[in-house]
Amino acid sequence: MEAPLRWSLGVERGTTRTILEIKTDEGIVGLGETYGGAATARALDSLREMVVGTDPFEFEKTLKRLQVFCISYETFVAPHVTAAVDMACLDIMGKALNRPVCGLLGGKHRDRVEFSAYLFYRYRSSDGKGGEDSPEKLVDQARMLVEKYGFAALKFKGGVLPPKQELRTLQLLRQAFPNLLIRFDPNAAWSVSTSINTLRRMMEYDLEYAEDPTWGIEGMGLVRKDVGAAGHQHVRHQL
Repeated sequence: MEAPLRWSLGVERGTTRTILEIKTDEGIVGLGETYGGAATARALDSLREMVVGTDPFEFEKTLKRLQVFCISYETFVAPHVTAAVDMACLDIMGKALNRPVCGLLGGKHRDRVEFSAYLFYRYRSSDGKGGEDSPEKLVDQARMLVEKYGFAALKFKGGVLPPKQELRTLQLLRQAFPNLLIRFDPNAAWSVSTSINTLRRMMEYDLEYAEDPTWGIEGMGLVRKDVGAAGHQHVRHQL
């Protein structure tokens, strides 16, 4: 990363991903991707003997072997680990049949998928990049990203500065980008009362959605009930 990212759970100076290769006896290589880290690598290694020799077209049978009582949510393997194997098997199937994977899953619905800009407050890097520590500086960062990449949507990661400053950030983003979709996510950093009070004030900035303002299903239900009662329809997507 060009500069350290700040979010509600700390600071991120980099990120890792795990790329899984599954090779078939016919020479086809399927690729899967998932979270990085030593724990993920160890979990994938533990599956090796259960995957080698199986039919990639029958991966569901392999998945059942990893589950307790054949119940999908009772498994001793994390879902993001089996997802990498699932993805690699789908890649093998597509290559074997000379079909895109979407053709195995019911067909393609669109030719293009828009990406959104990902906006973070950032610390300054050793070479002088980043340093967005105020609403004004974050809006300048957003302008640079929109001008460079043509984003039609902005996702702003909050839960870092006091809620009033993050509210001000959204106000400035809406003023700078009146026609763009804006999403907000403080990663459950706020209390229920702070979420309700702040989201009510965010209503006027026409958010596409607010994601994870507070912790837990019960807390989010209270926020949605209260904010929704005030007429805020854009909390529905993620609450």
